Amino acid sequence: MAVKKIPVFLCCFFLLFSEIPVFSQEVAFDSEILTEDAVGESETPVLKKHPLVGISGMLVANGVISGWNRFVTRSSWAQVTLDDILNFPNRTVSFDTDWYWTNFVLHPYQGALYYMGARNSNMNMLESFLVTCAGSAIWEWGCELNAPSINDLVYTTVGAFAVGEMLSRLSVEAAAKSGFWSVVINPMRLYTVPLTGEKPSGTTGNLRSLSLLAGMGCAAGGGFSGGDFDDSVEVFPAFGRAEANVVYGNPFALESSVPYGQFDLKAGFAVGRGSGVGVEKLDKLLMYDIHIFSDGMFFSFAPDWGENTDTTIGMSMLYDFMLHSFMEFSSLAPAFAIKQKVYLEGADFGWQTHLGAVLLGTSDYYYLRREKIPTDTSRGTVRDYGYTCGAEAAAALSFATPGGLSASLDLRAYGMYKYPFQKQWCDDTGIELFALADLCVEYAVSDTISMGISNTIFAKTCFFDEMPNASYALYSGSVYTRIRFI
Repeated sequence: MAVKKIPVFLCCFFLLFSEIPVFSQEVAFDSEILTEDAVGESETPVLKKHPLVGISGMLVANGVISGWNRFVTRSSWAQVTLDDILNFPNRTVSFDTDWYWTNFVLHPYQGALYYMGARNSNMNMLESFLVTCAGSAIWEWGCELNAPSINDLVYTTVGAFAVGEMLSRLSVEAAAKSGFWSVVINPMRLYTVPLTGEKPSGTTGNLRSLSLLAGMGCAAGGGFSGGDFDDSVEVFPAFGRAEANVVYGNPFALESSVPYGQFDLKAGFAVGRGSGVGVEKLDKLLMYDIHIFSDGMFFSFAPDWGENTDTTIGMSMLYDFMLHSFMEFSSLAPAFAIKQKVYLEGADFGWQTHLGAVLLGTSDYYYLRREKIPTDTSRGTVRDYGYTCGAEAAAALSFATPGGLSASLDLRAYGMYKYPFQKQWCDDTGIELFALADLCVEYAVSDTISMGISNTIFAKTCFFDEMPNASYALYSGSVYTRIRFI
């Protein structure tokens, strides 16, 4: 495997679509946009760059996190010596077995700190991405005794671009209202603003929708497979949930060559009583759900498809993460996207779809995640998921009436292949097909508050190479209250 080519691939990632014509339109992704300095549209005036602040911010972030692991938690893998650092050419990369949350939330967020520090210093997207790549390489080869991780090199760079650019833009929006929330969203402001004497710049007024919901519900699911394995039924009797939904920029009739000038972001969590099944004791006692679903437009144009319709066509990046006590999956997928809003008499109807190729994803291994087979930890750390590539389709439908009644359907569907060279000794490879659908119906009781019902279904079928094929599903129902701020 040509792993030495990975950094080159990552550095060239954002130039991928720069020369691709889109039908007969003139609007296409312009790689020069990546060299625009401010967070916002390309017409923003060029500001003085502070590259030393951006680069030093990356080093400080690595130093603080590394110091915490080395001196506070005293993690064995963080006890790096000078000889270890100087011996970096002899270290080979591999897929790691770290905790799911660490790999696919903390690493993208750590990379986002590098990225936001550079963006705060008026460095453009490409420069900030290169700083992020450097920070990831320094961490993997200079701050850990573990083998440099392929998945970390991808998620701490490409994943960090998605997370970092969204947070940078949201931080600029928040700064117009509250300095506190701008720092919560972008903590690198605490380092860069005193050194540069400037607050991160960018356009404001781009938030089209911002809402928070809170509710409660219950869930039930089960699985079955062939061979000698028993079928299972699991019940999660009660849970509480919260979720934030953000729409940045106008999704419809969008003509833009600015990456992440428009994005949708949904992030939430749930906590409740467990089903009694799981790998760890905590999994058996506690039901948990942490999820992030986002799509950001790289470039787009707005074809005229008739009256009473607003249409957007372009390329997007999908970043998905689901850590649930019942299942796990994640994906990074560039995608072809269509978004359209239709204005009907007495109602509005919107829809969008994304068809993407998964650069790197993950999916749980049923027999380990649901405790169907024992694990021998004396042979090393075992992860209950595998690394994948494949395809993803995302779709959303929405319908709203002037009377306050609305409905929405969000769907994520995946076709994943677990490649053999990432396989563990107790793992299996094969093809996995799964989908997550969420149907919500709401009624607005005021201009800002809605009451709603949510029905969520997860279903998965696995075709393993050696183990018996398996299928499992989960239904979750909840009632909630949504507060709309915008």
